[in-house]
Amino acid sequence: MKKFIVFTASVLVVSIVSGSALGLDQADRKRRSPRQRGAVAGQGKMGKLLESFNLSEEELARVRQIFDTRRQADANWKKENAEDFKDIRDAMTKAKEAGDSAAMRAAGDRMRKLMASRKNGLEDIFVQLSEILSKEQLAKAKLAMSPQKSGPNSYLFRPEIFNAALAKLDLTDEQKTEIKKIQAALKVETDKARAAMKEAKTRQEKSEIMKGLGQASKEAWDKIKAILGEELAAKLQQITGEMAKKAQRQRDPFAGVDLTDGQKKKISAIRQSVREKMRNAQDGEAKRALITEMRKEIDAVLTDEQKVQLKEQMSKRRKAYSQSKRRRDQPDKE
Repeated sequence: MKKFIVFTASVLVVSIVSGSALGLDQADRKRRSPRQRGAVAGQGKMGKLLESFNLSEEELARVRQIFDTRRQADANWKKENAEDFKDIRDAMTKAKEAGDSAAMRAAGDRMRKLMASRKNGLEDIFVQLSEILSKEQLAKAKLAMSPQKSGPNSYLFRPEIFNAALAKLDLTDEQKTEIKKIQAALKVETDKARAAMKEAKTRQEKSEIMKGLGQASKEAWDKIKAILGEELAAKLQQITGEMAKKAQRQRDPFAGVDLTDGQKKKISAIRQSVREKMRNAQDGEAKRALITEMRKEIDAVLTDEQKVQLKEQMSKRRKAYSQSKRRRDQPDKE
């Protein structure tokens, strides 16, 4: 099964949990009207989230100052690098129009280096917020603010993870039935998209297909979120994220090989070197040659016993993938 399905959804759906039962000492909180709290907290999802925490005026002012400081730092960084951004965007446009893949990769490398210079202030913000918010409030703020590579809707394309996460929730039979119907309808759309991808001739056609599938998955998630409610939806999002990370670690074949720290560093360096070379590979044949080269270099690092362990891990991965594919392709049975 094509792996493109896993990467279809890029839309971040943030579930904001209501502020009831936060365990706050209400005697220390000044009561304000929703209008007053909204004016101080600001609009949007973070404003609503902060409002649900029922913070005092002083606490809310401190929180707002933290965000204002960070926003100003971001604005300064953007201003300082505006010309570089424009140069890179122009280079990308010219390379795309000329069909120059090498120039596109070079521009992409410049953009990655530029973005790497931007300090990620989220951790700094969380440290400062921890002095104001309770542990539960901080956890909700982290969930709302932390960037994610995949939105919760993307896990709908990985039923082995999504269904396992659902099983951890205390759902009614009616909720389970309704969610199964939504999953079945999305599978129909997925199958249509997969067939259309085989017939697509251009990148534009493929892009439109992927956008359509991404929108279908977002709509499916919105329906599921409506069935679960905000609190359960947020919990499901957290569980699926944790399970996906665990699955990612398990997919690494070296995770089951007894390596020394020195071997781990050497293998990591080899893999990183190959990834960098891959960016400049002109075609599939060049990429396959790089993979063959990588395998030889890694083999030279491993002992005979470790090579056997690695072979066993690779076999387990292939078997697990085959089983997962069969489960995905099987129609759901009531």
